[in-house]
Amino acid sequence: MSERIIKKSPVVIVKNFLILQALAVATYIAAAYLGHYAQIYRSLPLSKIVSFQIAQAIFVFGLETLIIFYIFFRWYKEYWQIQPYQIVHGQGLLFRKRESIPLNQISSVSYSQGPLGKLVKYGTVEIKVSQSEKFFSFKDLPEPQSIAELIIQFKQASDFKNGPPHSNLNLDQLLKGGERENLEL
Repeated sequence: MSERIIKKSPVVIVKNFLILQALAVATYIAAAYLGHYAQIYRSLPLSKIVSFQIAQAIFVFGLETLIIFYIFFRWYKEYWQIQPYQIVHGQGLLFRKRESIPLNQISSVSYSQGPLGKLVKYGTVEIKVSQSEKFFSFKDLPEPQSIAELIIQFKQASDFKNGPPHSNLNLDQLLKGGERENLEL
């Protein structure tokens, strides 16, 4: 099996944009209510060249452009890389962070989807690590059921390459156990 790189669903871009847009509008309205920016702007030398309405439109356009770039590049830089022996989660725009989960330490894999996730086919994949009882939640992934199944396939292939689970048994014990999925006589 070759490695697979998985990114968040593009639906997340739209969802994050709507949330940040709503917050930006609420902040702008609150700031306009609390401050008298038109009066402050008229005291600046720039006000003789550009009207307050135009400066306000330029400011809002610039802020929204920054928000769009931030949301897109945050989505673009986050990934999950499923490799033959581990899962690597990378994220971060300026400060990159990579986290690795060895496949042989995974004890369970599950997935969940909310109503919107079922409609547009995205959800969360949860991985439980056996030794530390730690959970990893990978949110907003496309087709979470197929990703969970893929992780299980990689884990099974990794377990098979490491040898049969009864490799510490002697030859007589293996012969007494008969043929199994991981043992052929």
